Amino acid sequence: MLDSDVIRLRVGSFQTRGPGLPIPDSLRITGEAARRMTAPWIVQLEGPITESKKDALRAAGVRLYDYVPNNAFLVRAASPEKLGGFPGVRWAGPYHPAYRIEPLLGQAPTDDPETAKNATIYVRAILFEPSEREGLIGQIESLSATVDRQATFDPHDRPDHLYFRAAPSVILAVARMDAVRWIEEVSLSGFTMNAESHVVLQSGCVYHDSQKTQFCGTPYWDAGVNGSTQTVGDMDNGMDVDTILLSNTATDADTPGPSHRKVKAYTPYGGGDMKSCGNYTHGTNTSQCAVGNRTDFGQNGDLEGVAKAAKIVFQDISHPGPSNVYCASGSLFPPSTLVSMYDEVRSQGGHLTNGSFSLCSGYGSHALDADQYTWDHKDFLMSFSAGNGGNGLVCRGTAKNVSRPADTTRTPSSTSSVRPAPPPTAGWARRS
Repeated sequence: MLDSDVIRLRVGSFQTRGPGLPIPDSLRITGEAARRMTAPWIVQLEGPITESKKDALRAAGVRLYDYVPNNAFLVRAASPEKLGGFPGVRWAGPYHPAYRIEPLLGQAPTDDPETAKNATIYVRAILFEPSEREGLIGQIESLSATVDRQATFDPHDRPDHLYFRAAPSVILAVARMDAVRWIEEVSLSGFTMNAESHVVLQSGCVYHDSQKTQFCGTPYWDAGVNGSTQTVGDMDNGMDVDTILLSNTATDADTPGPSHRKVKAYTPYGGGDMKSCGNYTHGTNTSQCAVGNRTDFGQNGDLEGVAKAAKIVFQDISHPGPSNVYCASGSLFPPSTLVSMYDEVRSQGGHLTNGSFSLCSGYGSHALDADQYTWDHKDFLMSFSAGNGGNGLVCRGTAKNVSRPADTTRTPSSTSSVRPAPPPTAGWARRS
């Protein structure tokens, strides 16, 4: 972890004094291609890294990008082959195309048989410079890839992101382009994750050692903390506003809006149509767990949400396909980026949002967005399921604890990938 001779990439680690990672020649840059001023390199410094050491590189015309453990950066330079001779530089070498491809590419679980074939894969390319995006779009389209312009030019997303769908061979060709920093699959299949959710949200239930008597309490409510000043965001597969826990009055669901008793906004995202999955949905359940309230109408409070006096901004990401199929499998259809959804919650005065689902991948695009958004908006918190699908840990949640970067001149970056176990539930397509 701390060996000063080791470079730790998402695709693997290697000793700088050794032969490096074994990678195919087709995903390696050498010769003139490695000496181009646009060619990305890795520069490892003598630790510890200080601002003065970084400033010395910048003064020599070196552009620093992501931090790479240990004590290294992705860089570009006018004469990259000379980087190894700079004062304070321990090692320098090309950032090969093989280093830029998510190891789990094409392995995200899906319930769509066509997606599972991997004839094409939907990915996001993260670029070194936003100014290179337009030119890269032309190059990618010339290879018969389909650029998702709506996602690419989403005003809520970052200008160094480019979304496209392409055959695996085309994705490998794109990885060889100097403008590309990283390529990762964007999973558009989400799976609901709160099966057997019987945990008491405030205190839990404990048993007295001798009497085996159950004690449950409501310490938040007892202290007057009930969410009355808060707005909560919830991303899920539809919500039944007609349930008394979420309706405007005891007899009328009414229309979501600023004056509604519980629901400030109800917005369809992805394939959501605001009416999938019949009258009762997973989203109805999670919303009620968060803000449900019927004691306003003098009824029993056993089913109240933990923030029973709060309001909610509900964001529908139900699947656009036949609801009976996708509701039965607990399938969701999140958009390429969740940033606009976070923005909506903040615009409604909310500072936290929940997604009781998992996007089964390693440290992928949605996890990176969550980290980046939390870094940019330190008053905002998003939470996601740990991976409970009712049959053990289906796939591990990522970005549950957000990180701070070593170099704040660029975006925070992950230093490791979490590899999820394949989903054991029958009926889910497994991808090879």
